[in-house]
Amino acid sequence: MKHLVLFTLFTAITVVSYSQNIYTTAQSGSWTSNATWGVSNPSGRPPTSGNCNCKIVIKAGHELTTSSSSSMTISNVWLVLDGPNSVLKFGGFLGNDLTLNGTSKIDIQDPDARIIPGDNLFGSNVINLGGQSIYNSSSTRIPSTAPVGTVQGLASASSQRASPQFQAGILPVKLTNFVAVNKGQGVSLSWTTSTEINSSHFEIERSSDSKLWSTIGKVAASGNVSVEKKYSFSDGAPSNGSNYYRLKIVDIDAQFEYSPIKTISFTVSSLSLVAGPNPATSTLNVTVNQPGDDSYRLRLINRAGQVMFDQKYAASSNRIQLNVSGYTDGTYFLEVTNASGLRQLNKVMIVRK
Repeated sequence: MKHLVLFTLFTAITVVSYSQNIYTTAQSGSWTSNATWGVSNPSGRPPTSGNCNCKIVIKAGHELTTSSSSSMTISNVWLVLDGPNSVLKFGGFLGNDLTLNGTSKIDIQDPDARIIPGDNLFGSNVINLGGQSIYNSSSTRIPSTAPVGTVQGLASASSQRASPQFQAGILPVKLTNFVAVNKGQGVSLSWTTSTEINSSHFEIERSSDSKLWSTIGKVAASGNVSVEKKYSFSDGAPSNGSNYYRLKIVDIDAQFEYSPIKTISFTVSSLSLVAGPNPATSTLNVTVNQPGDDSYRLRLINRAGQVMFDQKYAASSNRIQLNVSGYTDGTYFLEVTNASGLRQLNKVMIVRK
């Protein structure tokens, strides 16, 4: 009999967090004025240089003026012109540049939102994105009928594209609703789109504190449609307490945006175990939820009754990733028991490619 030697049965799950500051205009004004952003913005005002890792939203009817004293170079910015008469205007009389590096992008999300030049007398205004000039106040017109120096929505540009130039009408998805409902045994998520252009997929993300997020599922998008499309996803193992959900909406160019966040309060009344994918080929993602703070024990057992994996965990370590790439093909049983004597058994298949 051959003995199966396993190297690295288990690795702790890595929860990928997405921490992003969001700055939203409270009124028209200068980028560098605190009053523009209002006292309700916990992050203060956005930087004029360095790594922002932020989303900057110019609300409908607000005009945001760039720094009048110097050009600005910022990394990892998502600049959103959010509604009618949402305006980005350049400041200063000598002309200045706005350079956006890293994974930056600009979305003009309303036909009446626009980028316009400043009242400069001696120079031009330029927007650099992804190492290329995508806007010049002395020549740019989008659409072609716009006044010189005007980019009017719908339009977007992304440093993640091979050509980051402004393109009209390419915002990938118009999300009309997103709903989360407590179904007792889990949480049901549903959403509807009215338009999709080059959409790729939706990633469903969950958090227990609205700060650290993990992906719990993925749903394919429809690609290019101009009719209503409905989608759904079920979370069979929500955490005990508050659960925050959002959609990461991804298009084929790897651009993405996030949906509004939905919150569901969930009370776990029994021990639950969710494992997938099933069949598994290389890794098996396991989520354990239970009432209280009991530690629990996880075992993987083959059809012959041999225990292939046996490990104890604290209640806080409720998401793990099991490496099953070294196991033989077949049916296995995943068992979880806790200190209170509760037990759950799931059947899983391992099929190596």
